[in-house]
Amino acid sequence: MANEQVGIKIKQTAQDPTDLYFDGVLRAHLIGGNIKIDMLTIDPDDTGNATGRVEKRVVMGLQAFLAAKDVMDNMIQQLVEKGIISKQ
Repeated sequence: MANEQVGIKIKQTAQDPTDLYFDGVLRAHLIGGNIKIDMLTIDPDDTGNATGRVEKRVVMGLQAFLAAKDVMDNMIQQLVEKGIISKQ
């Protein structure tokens, strides 16, 4: 169900997209028909121990969430084919 499959044309913009880095996903919720994904950042605290915090929240509709899953499944398949990871 990637964007191309639902008939959406992707328009290139003059600006480069902003890259965001996260250490992981803390949790996801279904609220009011939207998927809310809390993105986690891990930093050391004053004593050097790792401390996680929610840095941003990604909110998307169900169709967009399912399309994102298809994109990630495709990336996993590419990583498997290149021998970078293996499925167990």
